[in-house]
Amino acid sequence: MNYTNEEIAQILKENPDLNVELPRKAGKPVESHPSAKRHKYNAVRTVYNNIAYASKKEANYAQELDLRKKAGEIDFWLMQVPFSLPGNTVYRLDFVTFKLAARPPEIPDDVKRFVDCSWLYNIEFIEVKGFRTGLGELKRKQVEEIYKIKVNLI
Repeated sequence: MNYTNEEIAQILKENPDLNVELPRKAGKPVESHPSAKRHKYNAVRTVYNNIAYASKKEANYAQELDLRKKAGEIDFWLMQVPFSLPGNTVYRLDFVTFKLAARPPEIPDDVKRFVDCSWLYNIEFIEVKGFRTGLGELKRKQVEEIYKIKVNLI
């Protein structure tokens, strides 16, 4: 769901803990994070909720996911989820969201590890992109093919 600017302003007014902290000068690395360096595509590294994100767009999407969680649209989300690829390569997906799809049946603890519970959740795989590269597209297609998932580009 996309929120209007007015809706976001109202929610932020009611929830000041969801505000995004921007660096003082555009293009200047965030001093509070030691690994913050200038991005090769001139993205402005941004801190939200004490976590440094690679870009303002990514931080804003994390904020939107927090809003969606508060609204009950999703149950929880993960960030920077690693996927192993051939050639000892790792693809880090920006976000994965989870929403409980069905009420789970009572499964005994000794049987739970043998039961596929993936049908319990609606899972969305999300990549936030401001700039597309050939290598990024290739890795995303490999992940989709190997893991049989669909990555949504934002």
